[in-house]
Amino acid sequence: MQALDPLRLPLAGRLLLEASAGTGKTWTLSLLVLRLVVERSLEIDHILVLTYTRAATAELKSRIRARLRQAQRFWQSGQDAAAAGLDAETAQVLNQILAQGPPGAGRRLDAAVSRMDEAAITTIHGFCQKVLQEQAFEAGLPFDQDLLVDESGLREEIMADFWRSRFYPLGPEESAMVASWWDGPQALLRELERSLAVADADIRPQLAPDARERSLTAVRESHASVAAKWQKQGGEVRAFLAGNKALSRDRTLYRQDNVARLVADMEALAANNDFPRLLPERLKLLDAGFMHRHLRKNHDPDWQAPPFCKDFAVFWQAYQELMHTWRLGWLLAARHDLKDGLARKKQEQRRFGYDDLLIRVEQALRQPALAAALGERFPAVLVDEFQDTDPVQYRIFTAIGSTPEHQLFCMIGDPKQAIYSFRGGDIFTYLRAKQDTEKSVAGACRTMNTNYRSAPGAIALVNTLFGRNERPFGFSGMDFYPVEPAGRAQDADLQVQGTAFLPLNLLLLPNAGQKALTKTEAAVAAAQRCAALIRRLLAPGGVCIKNRPLASGDIAVLVQSHRQAEQMKAALMAEGLASVYALKQSVFTSPEAEELSTLLAALMDPADRALAVAAFATSLFGSTARELYAARQQSALADEGARKLHEYRIRWQQYGVGPMLYRLFAQEKLSARLGSPAKGERRLTNFLHLAELLHEAECAAPGMERLLRWLGRERQEAGNSESRDERLMRLESDEHLVRISTWHSAKGLEYPIVFLPFLWDARGRTRADATLSALFHDRKTLRASLSFHATSAEQDLAQEEEDSEQMRLLYVALTRAIYCTFACWGRISDMEQTAMARLLHQDRKPDDDSALMTDCNRLNATEAGQLVRCIRPEEALLAEGAGANEISAEAAPLAARPFTGVIGLGYLNCSYSGMVAGLDALAAGDRDEVPLPETSPGPEAQDFIHIDTFPRGPQAGSCLHSLLEQLDFTRPAAAQAEVLGQVLERFGVDPRWAGALPGWLDGVLATHLPDSRMLAGLPPQDSWRELKFWFPVQAYPRLCTVLGLPHMGGRHAQGLMTGAMDLVFRHEGRFYIVDYKSNHLGGQTAYTAAAMQASMTQHQYQVQYRIYTLALHRLLRSRLAGYAYERDFGGVYYLFVRGMRPGSGQGIFHVRPEIGDIARLDALCGEAGHERR
Repeated sequence: MQALDPLRLPLAGRLLLEASAGTGKTWTLSLLVLRLVVERSLEIDHILVLTYTRAATAELKSRIRARLRQAQRFWQSGQDAAAAGLDAETAQVLNQILAQGPPGAGRRLDAAVSRMDEAAITTIHGFCQKVLQEQAFEAGLPFDQDLLVDESGLREEIMADFWRSRFYPLGPEESAMVASWWDGPQALLRELERSLAVADADIRPQLAPDARERSLTAVRESHASVAAKWQKQGGEVRAFLAGNKALSRDRTLYRQDNVARLVADMEALAANNDFPRLLPERLKLLDAGFMHRHLRKNHDPDWQAPPFCKDFAVFWQAYQELMHTWRLGWLLAARHDLKDGLARKKQEQRRFGYDDLLIRVEQALRQPALAAALGERFPAVLVDEFQDTDPVQYRIFTAIGSTPEHQLFCMIGDPKQAIYSFRGGDIFTYLRAKQDTEKSVAGACRTMNTNYRSAPGAIALVNTLFGRNERPFGFSGMDFYPVEPAGRAQDADLQVQGTAFLPLNLLLLPNAGQKALTKTEAAVAAAQRCAALIRRLLAPGGVCIKNRPLASGDIAVLVQSHRQAEQMKAALMAEGLASVYALKQSVFTSPEAEELSTLLAALMDPADRALAVAAFATSLFGSTARELYAARQQSALADEGARKLHEYRIRWQQYGVGPMLYRLFAQEKLSARLGSPAKGERRLTNFLHLAELLHEAECAAPGMERLLRWLGRERQEAGNSESRDERLMRLESDEHLVRISTWHSAKGLEYPIVFLPFLWDARGRTRADATLSALFHDRKTLRASLSFHATSAEQDLAQEEEDSEQMRLLYVALTRAIYCTFACWGRISDMEQTAMARLLHQDRKPDDDSALMTDCNRLNATEAGQLVRCIRPEEALLAEGAGANEISAEAAPLAARPFTGVIGLGYLNCSYSGMVAGLDALAAGDRDEVPLPETSPGPEAQDFIHIDTFPRGPQAGSCLHSLLEQLDFTRPAAAQAEVLGQVLERFGVDPRWAGALPGWLDGVLATHLPDSRMLAGLPPQDSWRELKFWFPVQAYPRLCTVLGLPHMGGRHAQGLMTGAMDLVFRHEGRFYIVDYKSNHLGGQTAYTAAAMQASMTQHQYQVQYRIYTLALHRLLRSRLAGYAYERDFGGVYYLFVRGMRPGSGQGIFHVRPEIGDIARLDALCGEAGHERR
């Protein structure tokens, strides 16, 4: 592509200017506007300049205004550079422009400067809105319509209606099938929203009217055939699965316990006259093709699957096709309802959205008269950031910019920085425009090849890294053109102790032997290493830029997610460094939004003590734990807190939420209590911002309950969609702080030094599941397609586009630095999938650090010289000098003095957990699962199907306990998906378990308990969950002796026994205790009576069930007339839930202590206890 000369560019026809990072795109655009005013005598309001954001619009207008004033001063000074305050280079450019224009340049410049407020410099949406307002008659559109800024509420309402009308009438099997795809209307909406964002895409595949019935018929016929053949060949298949040595016996494949479950599933399928709608995924193991793909190495090349498995493959393929057909039918119906519903509701409300703006203008411009009128009004159309356009916008630009022969249509952008596909930006539209321009008679494509931002070393690094790879960005028309340095920045400008940094400094993360780091390990190490290095760089006497000390604001840390930003912010804070996160994140995702939600909920009901305590625990009041405890113990303090909340409630009712919050901020001295200046300023900014938004929402829709619901909805949706500008977090003062920004937000910015701590983190480069949608483009027509059931070829195209965008995002990150970049790198899980690994290691993970360094050092074997330095963890980047010495001379770490005294506890509170774990845990709550020295299977070991692979340990145990505590035993677990989701999220368990847990939990509840009943269907009135108890212990040492425990209470002779029973239920007049155990004893067949007895003994559960029995015995004796232990108490069930399944007889340990044992314990505990429900 030919290099750009901005002074010789034609001012008519089609121009496409390709501007690499730092090449002066805005400078060129403002120069073109100046030339149009001077050389073509265009008035400033007849030059249409379009961009994509309000911030970019303001920047463009400011730069164009400055350029015109500069030229005006130069003209008025008689073209005297010194008098106009211009450098020689700028004066030379202005001289050439003024010489090329007709007479009267001064008058035209004066008019342009004085009328800058009338300049047509705007966003694309702003321009379209103005067209609809001013040209409504010509476009055939209504005059009195309002802009709908956010249509998410309408979308949710429509999808909720669709879900109610389609999902709730379904039978159990079909509803379970649909629920396995989407857990509710919001999940369905999230999958559809991409199809709405890409309005110009072809939707595929389309369904024939009878597709579902044909698929259903094929499955039924195949099912009947498979069921019949199983009756004849089932024995042969069982023997084959059990004994064939070629099959892989991995846990999720053909291991014996899994084979047993597989055979049971097949038996159930064959016995069913009509196949179930939702089959176990495990059945795919019977597919002959699947077997072939999962054989052991070195198997017999002539290996054959049984004939039945080949027939089953036909059935399984038909079943999968039916599932895809049903799922696609739901998606297409939902999309149709959503589009029609949106159009109908907006028409009823006389409103339109941002996408409607573009579509309506594009449709209106099909009328030649309107297109000609706009073309005459704007003889020049300049589009900035053109790489982020979409097909609809391009058609609008083309219609306006191609009407008169003398029209100028100039597109300027950088395809290498097209990183906003999630907002609808379409790089293939840019490629189409490039093709159209190259074919145009009056068209010209130019590239800008001089970098005015970076030092030569940083430019050489990017040239070498991307230039040595053929088509690094993947597509034809997206070639990489090297750029030259303008010389305004020099490598030697940045020095540390007299030495220049290299352009790229790779901070290698430590590896334990040959094993690659996990992402979690790498994230921690990267954040800590970068923070420590930043602290050293900022040390006095260490680093200088052009002979001035390096400042915090000279350093930017670029991250890829909000989580990474918070991680870096915490690491910098640990090093004593303040930072500012330049984020585009909704303020509703902040902790301050959660605290305000807690406050408003408490103000709704000031008498609710639980809500009041929660409110006073927030930073809005700053109550300490001691104060909160005192308030719960002393009614006077509690009443004082309720009185304060009541006063704020009255103020809210009388004056509104805004005045109430400002009064609260002042009276509670919020600004003085928010901690350190760096952190407190951020928090105070959020509180004030939220107060404004709450005030605005209340003005629009008054009502306390309505406002609380609005806040809850905003917080829930804040993380699922892009926030509007007024809801983005506002920046605190950041002039002297290390800046943290996402890669996307950093586009267009520059920093002397850039850190990339998480360069190794592969994000987005994962092959989509075939059941999910895939967006891709036809490589010939460049037209977008969205497939709801992507084929393998379509997934490949979508993956290629995703890879290209990740490479463009890397280009943006690596071109932010003026002088040098520090990036963490190493052998880390999935690092080979990153764009950087494609450039350095050709999509592979190096075998060791030596191979990794060899690949990186190849960048130094070029004419550009030394570009990269690999720095091992043990290497010091900075030589020992004034700055380094000053930092390293740290004081000895502070530590608390060891406590050697004795505290007399006086009265002992104890529980089972405390008694078996020791005195240190005596105050702990009664938790049945004592931490075990076993590790939980990692994510890669969890198959999200079999309970054997469910996480282990106390956290997972608490999760299972909470599920069984909250589930309604009278309803199937699958019908309580919301409870499952909330519990999994609360305990940090992977949400993918939500698919398998309902079936397993139903099996646990359907298992018959010896001598009583199953828990499924247990009426609520016959059960007590988490039954808490307290009773006195008068002779604690003797109690320990009777229970077979050492006396660990020191001088304590008495105390209070406390605990909570998981479940107590009544059946046929007898009472039973149930305790859930999540201990992992092995596979499901390992929960034998002997194994459970060993576990009971190991963890001393006999102590627990005797304490629980005594507690219930004392409760029943005090409440039940004529109570008799032998008649009314049925015993204790220990349910080892991982091993329970109906009919197996495993996983249940039943015991009833002897009445004599309980009577002895009762006597030791003294007076009747204070049992409490």
